[in-house]
Amino acid sequence: MNGPTDPGPDAADRRRWASIEACRILDTPRERAFDDLVQIAAEICTAPVATITFVAQHRQWFKAVRGLPFNETPIEQSICWHVVRGTDILVVEDAAHHPRTAGNPLVAAPDGLRFYAGAPIKAPDGVAVGVICVADHLPRPGGLTVAQRRALEALARHVETLLSLRGALRERDQHLAARQELSSALAESFCLDRLTALPNRTLFQAQLETAIAESRACGTRAAMVLIDLDQFKHINEWLGHDAGDEVLKDFAGLLRKVVRGGDFAARLGSDEFGVILRDVRDDLALDDALRSLAERLHGEVQVKRQTVEHRLSIGIALYPDHAADAVELAQHCDLALREAKARAGTPVMFEAEMSAQHRRHMDLRQQARAALLHNQVVPYYQLKVCLQTGRAVGFEALARNERPGCSAEDPAMFAEAFDHPELNRLMSRRLSEQVFDHMQAWSAAGVPFGHVALNASPHDFADDSFAERLLEQLRRRALPAGALQVEVTESVLLGRGQEPVLRALETLHAAGVQIALDDFGTGYGSLIHLKQFPVHTIKIDRSFVRSIGHSSDDAAIVRAIVGLARSLGIETVAEGIETEAQLHQMTRKGCDLGQGFLFSKAIPAARVPSLAVTGHACAAPAVRMKEG
Repeated sequence: MNGPTDPGPDAADRRRWASIEACRILDTPRERAFDDLVQIAAEICTAPVATITFVAQHRQWFKAVRGLPFNETPIEQSICWHVVRGTDILVVEDAAHHPRTAGNPLVAAPDGLRFYAGAPIKAPDGVAVGVICVADHLPRPGGLTVAQRRALEALARHVETLLSLRGALRERDQHLAARQELSSALAESFCLDRLTALPNRTLFQAQLETAIAESRACGTRAAMVLIDLDQFKHINEWLGHDAGDEVLKDFAGLLRKVVRGGDFAARLGSDEFGVILRDVRDDLALDDALRSLAERLHGEVQVKRQTVEHRLSIGIALYPDHAADAVELAQHCDLALREAKARAGTPVMFEAEMSAQHRRHMDLRQQARAALLHNQVVPYYQLKVCLQTGRAVGFEALARNERPGCSAEDPAMFAEAFDHPELNRLMSRRLSEQVFDHMQAWSAAGVPFGHVALNASPHDFADDSFAERLLEQLRRRALPAGALQVEVTESVLLGRGQEPVLRALETLHAAGVQIALDDFGTGYGSLIHLKQFPVHTIKIDRSFVRSIGHSSDDAAIVRAIVGLARSLGIETVAEGIETEAQLHQMTRKGCDLGQGFLFSKAIPAARVPSLAVTGHACAAPAVRMKEG
């Protein structure tokens, strides 16, 4: 853009010149804070030229510059002059072909500037006095991306903050002292959480170190408290992230009010807050403080005409009772918080057993990673039979560990692995790949294996492409959808975020994959689930099968489940049949299929073809038993 060509300055120009003089920024030495912002602007916008420019009466002067060999130009050559006269960011994709810029010496010169983007900088009085800009020697038909544009505008606000801080420090006698104060003020600004205005994790950790040093010197105790807002993810999903932000700000304001004067509160992460309690004199006083904290923080907030309750999990650890330093104290407090989440609402104090339990969890995870690394995790298959005919109708795929010297079932390791999001994803995909390969081989060999059931955990449904991935596996191997069954427990259906679960199950159902509800009768919403979700099969929990001949209540429950399923056209499977007596009882109650050690333990894939053909002879005679 060419420099000003107006007959003379107007009132806005005079206000700008006065504001620049008031800022006392012109011809000041380079400062690290401004240089850093120019560096960031250049990197984000991938531009070789970047400046922080102040537009004076007769010149434009660069407070910080990158990619140009001079620190100022005459106002007639000013590109930024047009930006300060406007109100918004200005982007010129090709200055050589723009009517305002083609004649500018900075553009017309060899290797001149072809692309330009600048965001206005306002003085504390609100008058635009300068520009943070980026430029390139090549045109950019696309201009800036949305993210780059927002970043450039945000950096302009940072420059304005620096100008404000400079104004506050201007009366200092020595320039060096002013620079030190500016640096300190900037560092502190990076230690505040932008949403809640509470200190962030960085400042919290520094304060925790200080509190421990004070306690060590005075022989007192300090407490670290972690507070987690339960169901915050559900609030975001239910009402949106803007509503979640309002909940966080409301809670932060409440936390700021209830924390004692000598204590310290901060926001540590998404929905996690921390409090440092200094000078904890005795356990009774600590209990009273925690009880008061929990009661006063428990409240409600109105968001989008909905009442949202602050439901909390609280973990506590003490120095020096539970830790020797700040790092260990934070680790132990986090373990206490995890336990508090498991106990649903009860504040939990750290105990040594939590560390031992955590180490056990970590050991089990490491064992699972090693088993995956060495390809020792494989599927075994347990037979399902028709209780009327003894014919094999399908198999359930179960994870097994073929590591030498270990139990193949390895229940503790698999429970830990499937409960961990990352390990669950790795193990689930490794097992499903093998299962589909086995199904393809059996199908090619003409083995009548019926269907294979895969168990799906809540973490599987966190992957929004879960259903599509299974269907693609079937398609790639030319397998019919009816060859696959997906088993879910009621915990999956009762968990947070039911929408992705319902979407995945409906996608599978529409393609012809059957859905089985596992451990039926042990949850809280079984009948609702039969209506809400596409369920083709219910598996009666093994606890009812085990006591079927000894408990009239369980027998009545099984009879009711089978009758309900039959009226809805849903197939029933009795899990855990281990004796002939249980087989006869479940057949008399009208159960369709059976599964358990009486028919077959889980077997390797190589043994499936023979078992698929023979089925199990002991099931057929049960057809003669009728309900008395």
